[in-house]
Amino acid sequence: MSIGVGLAGVAVLGVVAALAVWGRGSRLSGEYDEVGGPGKLEFRGAKVYVAAPLGVTLVAAYEVDGDRVIIRGGGGAQVYMRRGDTLDAGMGVRFVKKSAAQAAAGTRE
Repeated sequence: MSIGVGLAGVAVLGVVAALAVWGRGSRLSGEYDEVGGPGKLEFRGAKVYVAAPLGVTLVAAYEVDGDRVIIRGGGGAQVYMRRGDTLDAGMGVRFVKKSAAQAAAGTRE
């Protein structure tokens, strides 16, 4: 009887692990401009390029967990809430995805 419970427990853990991973692993692409500011996020593959002050660009890893985008750098992590083509960092900081036409023209929204 304990073996059956053990196997059922393993099966439940497998389903829980699969659900935990299911929302992760998707990737973003393209450029996001900061609303009312100079910041820029550019997602390419598994990396994000963060335009920082003074012309410095930082490269960081990120992950997508449901509607959260988590950018991990040397100083910690920043969580953005994804709402359509907008990434909201909180405290009034938002980034909006450039359209293909804007990106080709090199304009900012």
